[in-house]
Amino acid sequence: MSAGHTSACEDRGADLLVAARGGAPPADLARHLESCGGCREGLESLRAFARDLRLARGDLRPRAATRAAVVAATAAAPAPRGAGPLAPPARRGRPIPFALPAAVAAAAAAAVWVALRPGPSGPGAGGAVEAAALFGGPGLSGIGPAGLAPGAVLESSRVAGVRLGAPVHAEVVLGPGTRIRIPAEGDAGRRLVLLAGAIFVEPGPGAPPPAGPVSVAAGDLEVEDRGARFSVERTGGGAAILRVATGVVVARSAGAERTVSGPCRVDVPEGGPPGEPLPAEASDATAWFAYPEISLSLADPRGGGGAVLAVALTPSFPGEIPIAPFHERDPLFVLVATHPERGRTEVAVAPRMLLAPPPAAGPDGAFLLAPARPYRIEVDAASLGLPPGRYRVAALYSASRPGGPWRGSRASNEVELEVR
Repeated sequence: MSAGHTSACEDRGADLLVAARGGAPPADLARHLESCGGCREGLESLRAFARDLRLARGDLRPRAATRAAVVAATAAAPAPRGAGPLAPPARRGRPIPFALPAAVAAAAAAAVWVALRPGPSGPGAGGAVEAAALFGGPGLSGIGPAGLAPGAVLESSRVAGVRLGAPVHAEVVLGPGTRIRIPAEGDAGRRLVLLAGAIFVEPGPGAPPPAGPVSVAAGDLEVEDRGARFSVERTGGGAAILRVATGVVVARSAGAERTVSGPCRVDVPEGGPPGEPLPAEASDATAWFAYPEISLSLADPRGGGGAVLAVALTPSFPGEIPIAPFHERDPLFVLVATHPERGRTEVAVAPRMLLAPPPAAGPDGAFLLAPARPYRIEVDAASLGLPPGRYRVAALYSASRPGGPWRGSRASNEVELEVR
């Protein structure tokens, strides 16, 4: 930009940055660009710079070619009148190691910090909401290098956890096939829209007690969090189910409002008001994702002396789940063997079939399952009593004791078993 019209161009810095990052320039800016070659050059430099920002990861610096181009293009730019040095934001990270055009420095600083600081940023004008995967990261899509952009859709293909930073201060668990969106308009970052599936929400580190700032919209239901731990599930159309483990939430639908405290369950019909709170266990809010995963593997530890079927239970997320363990009068485990001609045979696992005593239960009769503490039993394959042949074998775990720690059924993978 030439010195003769510096004052006329200084106020367009923020608009140039928005246009460089993909936004459409306002009509008056478009007219200005037609007559101002200096601003057109500045816009092209910023576009090259913005392309690199989208590729930044962690605390990587911009590519050398971009850095050189920006520095060369702005070396002669006059400093803004009365402007002091630009202080870095009071967040973890490091200052940007090169200058921006003086006319756009203030507007660009936040965007540059968002893209180049280690980890995602907090929300800001056009910025992103801080988002970090707690677990299940490979199954998540929608989190960029700068976090979760307002308006973007976060989707999970498996059980996954996400920590949302200020001003949200919440940890969210997403089920398989869950999709959520943080609106770009209004109070962006404080409201989650559940598009499909189910989520569990609890206050994250730094949440201001007693009320959390998060609200969740699901179909016709709007849930305002008051520092609770709760889950919301979309059940089709505008219908939803609200399950509160602890704390208080306000549920609104069809012009009606209901304040409920956990543990309870509230059904919300499409187009209708929130139903009466129903008695529920606190664990019901997490039952859709806090379940044991069962796997089956085949081993031959005795060097040809007989095959061993190893059944293992692990939690579906990096937390603890109380489960019902093997019991001689209620074994819970079944092996299903399928032969191409003879069909399906089910064999309940009995104590005599185990090669070693099963893991012991706790004083309350439950086994506390954790990632570092899986539950494992080993079954002598010969004890199944199968005729010779090749089988596909899977393991089933079914816990349905009334009042038990976890209730439900899980099926494992299949393994090939040769019976001689």
